[in-house]
Amino acid sequence: MHFIEELASTEKLLCPDTGTPVRARDGRLISASGRDLGSVAGPLDFLKGHRKTLDVSQVPAADVERLRAHLELPATPEVTAQIAAAIAATGIRFDDAHLSAEARMLAERFRIPEFALGDAPAAKIPTTIDRLAASFGRAFSKAPRAGYRIEHLSNSIGERLSAGQAVYRSVRVRNASDAPLQMEGDGAATIETRWTEAASGAIAETAATSNAIPVDIEPGREITLILRVRAPAASGQHTLHAGLAISGKPVEPPFLAATVEIVPCELPVFEYEYFPTQLEYGADHHFAMLEAAQFLEARYGGQPVSMLEIGGGVHPTAHALALRGHRVVSSDISHSESILGSLHFRHKMPQLDESLAFISCEGTTLPFAGETFDGVMLFAAFHHFADPIALLHEMRRVSRPGGFVFLGCESCAPDPANKQYREELSRGINEQTWTLAEFTQFFRAAGLKVVRARVDSNSLKVGLAWS
Repeated sequence: MHFIEELASTEKLLCPDTGTPVRARDGRLISASGRDLGSVAGPLDFLKGHRKTLDVSQVPAADVERLRAHLELPATPEVTAQIAAAIAATGIRFDDAHLSAEARMLAERFRIPEFALGDAPAAKIPTTIDRLAASFGRAFSKAPRAGYRIEHLSNSIGERLSAGQAVYRSVRVRNASDAPLQMEGDGAATIETRWTEAASGAIAETAATSNAIPVDIEPGREITLILRVRAPAASGQHTLHAGLAISGKPVEPPFLAATVEIVPCELPVFEYEYFPTQLEYGADHHFAMLEAAQFLEARYGGQPVSMLEIGGGVHPTAHALALRGHRVVSSDISHSESILGSLHFRHKMPQLDESLAFISCEGTTLPFAGETFDGVMLFAAFHHFADPIALLHEMRRVSRPGGFVFLGCESCAPDPANKQYREELSRGINEQTWTLAEFTQFFRAAGLKVVRARVDSNSLKVGLAWS
């Protein structure tokens, strides 16, 4: 029996609109309201809260043929129709801008211009000429400058920091201004941090830092800022203040005031094997897959398990685990990638037809009943989620008691100046990088314990169990 049919027959697949079980009927999944969610063989469309801006009829045949040839798929009417549908799905837009950016990534990867129909993509990183032009425009404009304000959403500062230690910590904010915050040039925005003693309010001047923002931040945009923070040298309770400054001048009261215990020792993180080699993308995913396979072998003794891979895209890493006898559902917010993933494996690896399924859905509101899978995996995807702890709790909901989580290919060495990091942000992607200390906080908050872990240069692979 196909894995999806089994999930439907046991009422584990839920309609994204109503939360009620869906049924398999004549080879398709149908909700109680009559919504056709797609063929059992895939791909399944469980997306909600979105709109389509591009129709299949608008997709040029030349783009379809170019993508078909690149993927080395047969030139049949079915394949052509599926590829056209995948390109059209790049026009899907969500209320959350970063989800829309994820949905159009396929079109950007293959340089297909049609994805720009509907909402425009996020602005690119401005060039020096762009900034000079904007600067002249402001100089000669009679309009008053808009007020600047940042709204604090969440942070992973933590309850404790080591005395005198400089660390990176993530703070998620929203630009609540009417104007963009500029990374460079006239009126450049920075985030200034300082510390005060919690009891007396005395300022610890030596622990102040200034952080440039990594990209221009449009009004209303949410972004996770990687802040360089230096803890005070003295132990005891202190309060970290973070505030916005324009051209070095504070423009509002601090948007963050977090009380932290400064301790005279280093904070512990989980144990891990360390390898200094910086791996290329393909090799890094290969080692992550092997690590995941060894984790499952040690945990289940070679018995097959069922798993969900979140953010699997066109080529889910867990397909290699399906080849070893496990059953996998690959999910992604991009219906484009789910369509092409299903198409690719149907033609290239038909032996996985019943054990590898593709579904489009949002990772923090998964369309599965509780205790559906033995565990959940993510490869180079966990850091795209705005609320990592909420994601972990949702993963726990769909996991059976004693289940597992595996995270692979997660950078654990934040660098706000990294070129690729800035390029991802400039395309609207919710790019983030957390330290091992921050990952430790997330795991503890979600009730996870580390079973085995490996770090290759700056790439974390970790197998976890629910405690």
